[in-house]
Amino acid sequence: MKSKKKKEVLFRHKVIKWFLLHFVGPIYVRIFGFRGHRYSLKHKEPHLILANHMSGHDPIFIGMAFDVPLYYVSTEMIMNAGFTSHLLRYSFNPIPKSKVLPDIATITQIKRVMDQGGSVVVFVEGNLSINGATAEIPLAIGKLAKFLKRPLLFYTLHGVYLSNPRWATTRKHGPSWGSVTDIMPYSDYQNMPVETLNNLIAKKIALNAYKEPKIYAYRGKKLAEGLERLLFACPQCHSINTIMTKNDHYYCSSCGLDATYDEHGYLQAPSMKRQDLVTLDHQVKFAYQETLLNNKTYTLKVEGTLFYTYERHRRKQGNFHLSVRQEALHLVIGNNEQSFSYETLLGYAIQGKNKFILYLKNQPTILLIFDEKTSRKIQSIKIIIQFYPNTK
Repeated sequence: MKSKKKKEVLFRHKVIKWFLLHFVGPIYVRIFGFRGHRYSLKHKEPHLILANHMSGHDPIFIGMAFDVPLYYVSTEMIMNAGFTSHLLRYSFNPIPKSKVLPDIATITQIKRVMDQGGSVVVFVEGNLSINGATAEIPLAIGKLAKFLKRPLLFYTLHGVYLSNPRWATTRKHGPSWGSVTDIMPYSDYQNMPVETLNNLIAKKIALNAYKEPKIYAYRGKKLAEGLERLLFACPQCHSINTIMTKNDHYYCSSCGLDATYDEHGYLQAPSMKRQDLVTLDHQVKFAYQETLLNNKTYTLKVEGTLFYTYERHRRKQGNFHLSVRQEALHLVIGNNEQSFSYETLLGYAIQGKNKFILYLKNQPTILLIFDEKTSRKIQSIKIIIQFYPNTK
């Protein structure tokens, strides 16, 4: 006997969608000042919706733009967060995906959802923008589209980054909006090489928050606080982890830099010209890599809480101390010590503001959670792991 296929698209999703669309969503969207152009997918075949990813609220913003339930490809971490995960599964049936690992189960579920009439949303970059510009997209996006053979709908979010930067501790107040920028039937790309399709997708969802046609102000309190999560090294003297922020000021305790983050998202000081965060992010990363190249014994030390994660649950292991070195990652949990060479890493990813995920060969996935102070080192951890293996 043939096994019965799992039902992915359920009637309750329509009921919940209707309730959110008419009651909860408008209040939420009004609070955040978001204006999304509506588009009807009723009585149309399922679409693969491809979008840029600028804030943690993006699924809600996009959901309010369409009149049918949408099924989001989401990080697998939302599936093992206890009651919250259960509620999300019941209400929206998100499709779990590892941030860095190929997952045939994810592709299978996407196809099953679309075969049952559901439209699927993929945030093409796979992660939130940290500096206000879209990142490179994986080649797998083009392959996925070619496999599904469905219309591609491109949805672009604007103003969302400057109103709620990933690094920030507070929200800024200013306009944000989203719109359908293009729809491509399968016949338009069926004969297109995957690489060409990928480049086309990247171009259609590309966005730089500092190159919008019209410049808006994003006002609020504590505008600069949290910026050291992004610019963890001083743009002026390149000292590492010497940055502090307060209100709209960005300080370096090493060289005395006192810069101001303004309402348009730029950093400026008497000793430093006004620059956007995309440019400064690239400068800081380059300077940091120079430091790593010239200091082979450099070690970054962080601490926090460690969890082992499984498909639908996570298990707390306790507090950890992590040393990130040129030769390996050295992890201490209580009396237990482990070292992981970079060759044993299948991948790594940042989640939110304070979580770092390590994917290891033949071991459970490790979730590291930092407090607010330690989370300011999270970008520097990622850069070290990217950089050191390439210098051997």
